[in-house]
Amino acid sequence: MINYIVTYLFIGTIFMVCMELLLDRLGKKSNVDQLRKDIGGWSRLLGIALWPLGMMVFLAGYLITTFKINKDE
Repeated sequence: MINYIVTYLFIGTIFMVCMELLLDRLGKKSNVDQLRKDIGGWSRLLGIALWPLGMMVFLAGYLITTFKINKDE
C-alpha cells in the first residue's frame, strides 16, 4: 500500500517539475510572469496531490491548441 502512495506522489512530483520547466521555457517566448507569481508552495503541493486532474487539463488545452478544435463549429 505504501508503495502505491509513494509512486503516486513521485509521479506528481515529476509532473510538477515538468510544469516548472514548461513555464521556464514559455517565459522566454511569452509573458507568463503573472502565472509564475501565482504558483506558490501550496499550488505546487496541490499539483503533486492532484496531478491526474492537472494532467487532464493540460492535455485538453494542448490538444485544443494544437489541433485548433473549436466548440462553435
